[in-house]
Amino acid sequence: PLMGHPCTLRVVALSGGHARKEACKMLSQNMGMIASFSRAFTEGMLVTQSEEDFTKTLDESCEAIFQASRSPGRKEMQLAKVRQQEGFFAALDQSGGSTRQALRRYGVDDKAYTGEAEMMDRMHEMRSRI
Repeated sequence: PLMGHPCTLRVVALSGGHARKEACKMLSQNMGMIASFSRAFTEGMLVTQSEEDFTKTLDESCEAIFQASRSPGRKEMQLAKVRQQEGFFAALDQSGGSTRQALRRYGVDDKAYTGEAEMMDRMHEMRSRI
């Protein structure tokens, strides 16, 4: 899809005539898109409103569209990857004293570290490489 192309920074979404709440819901489900909502943006703004009510409606509209358009955080990006991308998880866990054995199989001699902390550093290096 277009969003996945390396030269694509953002895709602009129109509200498609939907009410703001529905348009924002759809927008928020499409990571990387930003809004170009005219009808949904002006929803609820009336010529008969006081400046205070008009400004309040304007602020609410801006905030709703901003929140729906914002870039997701790291955790949200990770969740999206897990849900949408093919692949698998590999659990790299040593327990019951198997860490030394795993390092030996990897080619790290017991003399390459002194103490638990250095052993775990070597294990972290191995896992990071994987």
